[in-house]
Amino acid sequence: MNRQEFVDDVIGWIDLLDFCYEKDIRVCDHIYSEESFDDYVNGELGERARDENWEDVRSWLNELPNGYDYYIKDDYDDWFPADDGEFVSLKEEVLDYMDGNDLWDEDEYAEGEESEEHIDPEDEVPVEEEGVTFAELFTICSSQVQKLENDKIRDASAAELEEAAAFDELFASSGIAVTVEGSI
Repeated sequence: MNRQEFVDDVIGWIDLLDFCYEKDIRVCDHIYSEESFDDYVNGELGERARDENWEDVRSWLNELPNGYDYYIKDDYDDWFPADDGEFVSLKEEVLDYMDGNDLWDEDEYAEGEESEEHIDPEDEVPVEEEGVTFAELFTICSSQVQKLENDKIRDASAAELEEAAAFDELFASSGIAVTVEGSI
């Protein structure tokens, strides 16, 4: 994977952890998925149950975050939920590590160059530009939204009429007369 592919394709924790694992980068070792966090806690729980009293174990368990997809273990063995800010920071750290150690795969082509074999002629469809002003575009969109809202109202009214007819038919067939208050 080259640098640009990393920047474009590594968009979540799982991508970043997979990349670090494949490249054997230790920068991500303190990030745990929910499953690996659970495994760690279960193993640690057994150890603590043998070495500590139940109140200390309970206190330790109560301090652990839960309900997150990824967790961070700091140098003091404290746990924190891994958030988007941490992801961006760690992604930059991996970029710096890869840059500093010159570990990126070489680009097949120099920047700005592309091989003819990578360009599929069928993908190159000419785009015809249409002169549409913002006002025209806004008017078209507004009319479409209004049409959708009218259709929704009409469909809801039709459904209400069908329900009312079914209701009336049900009571009429059982011989029960239903009157609406205020009508004769």
